[in-house]
Amino acid sequence: MQNEHGVWIPTDQLGRLQGHLADRNLYQQRHAEYDRKLAEMDPTKNDTVLRAQHILATLGKLMDDGPEAMAEWLDDLATQRPILEAQAAQAAAEAALQARQTGYDTAEQQRQVEQLAPQMETATRNAIGQLMQAEEMKGLDAEAFYSRIRRYDRNLFFVAEQDDPANGIQKGQVCINLEFLEQEAAYDAKRSGDTKAQEAAAKANRATEDPENTAPPTVGTTGQTPSGARKKKFKGWDDWEDDFDSGGGE
Repeated sequence: MQNEHGVWIPTDQLGRLQGHLADRNLYQQRHAEYDRKLAEMDPTKNDTVLRAQHILATLGKLMDDGPEAMAEWLDDLATQRPILEAQAAQAAAEAALQARQTGYDTAEQQRQVEQLAPQMETATRNAIGQLMQAEEMKGLDAEAFYSRIRRYDRNLFFVAEQDDPANGIQKGQVCINLEFLEQEAAYDAKRSGDTKAQEAAAKANRATEDPENTAPPTVGTTGQTPSGARKKKFKGWDDWEDDFDSGGGE
């Protein structure tokens, strides 16, 4: 069962779900093992595959050059073979180095993101706090808005492509897209205002339609008109007497 505060699992159902719940440590170990096996299967990281690709590329070029070129190369195979094998080994080593460098760059980017995470959170909360001071944002739940907006980090943050001394921004610095933040805050504020207006209108309608909230007419005393009744007008004394005799007079 789910509500605004989280998920509640009945005790009698917990046993059925435990088999599907993740063990974080076990998951991380298996994930690392899967990554290692996939890396071994990746042809761009497999030494044997890389060497074979270089050899095939060399032979393919010789065949494109024609039968005479191929025959000449084969006549000198004793010399050409060790050269080809050395070239293939060098090509595989260079490809492996490039792959490691790419992996290092990815790991470095991840490290930078982890280091920036607390700063990004603080900066985002400060920006939201400033937005909440605007009159049109009053009543907006800042914490709920923060939780929602962080789902769109790719729109919320950007990397400065050049220096902006006027705003104290340096090239490569991670910045907040204030325009996007303001647009989303305005949308949430409008939606919140519409919801409150609808609730107020519904409450007013219920109060009008509910007979328990409507005061019953009171029995008037001499010279008083019951609440909710219309006071009759008479043309003269005789008109009043006729109405009184018929049982409807005051």
